[in-house]
Amino acid sequence: MTTNQIDLNIIVNGKPFTVEANINEPLKAVIPKALVAAGQQGRQNEDWQLKLNGNALPLDAKIKDLGLTSGITLFLTLEAGDLG
Repeated sequence: MTTNQIDLNIIVNGKPFTVEANINEPLKAVIPKALVAAGQQGRQNEDWQLKLNGNALPLDAKIKDLGLTSGITLFLTLEAGDLG
């Protein structure tokens, strides 16, 4: 892993998955990786949000600008109002 790469723990449907992320990319870049790992590819990436401590994170922000560090746990959930 290079210095620009970190491992994020992403919870999808209650199950943890480790996803490698580049800190210079926007946070939304990890969503397809987590969905593939979880076998959840039936919805558009835009239907999902990543949360930290119950708060939705801005998906267009760079990972490094959010202060996320290797090993942190995020929750990938469907956006409210997009459940069906």
